[in-house]
Amino acid sequence: SILAGLGGGIIGGTFGWNLAEKEENRMSGGTQIALYGIGGALAVSSLFAALTWHNPADDFADAYNRSLRIELGMPGGRAFDPLPPIDLRSLKPDAVMVMRDPWSTSR
Repeated sequence: SILAGLGGGIIGGTFGWNLAEKEENRMSGGTQIALYGIGGALAVSSLFAALTWHNPADDFADAYNRSLRIELGMPGGRAFDPLPPIDLRSLKPDAVMVMRDPWSTSR
């Protein structure tokens, strides 16, 4: 990723500069710590983002196939197919609960 490349470039540039230059042209210890810290933070944040980021491309095929099944009238097109109708006559009488209107005047 771009963050990892940038972090690696900062770390590599800092390391290479301090190896190649003479003692008087090398970066100070504080500058080295700051640059190594920034480079490391960029590299670690890139790794964290890669592990936690959801790739939306993973969902495209499922969404397209589901839409195509709906369009062609094939089964499995809907995420939740409706339940088949229930025949209330097949239920036992004690299992059927009848609701009455609480505002009804007739008892």
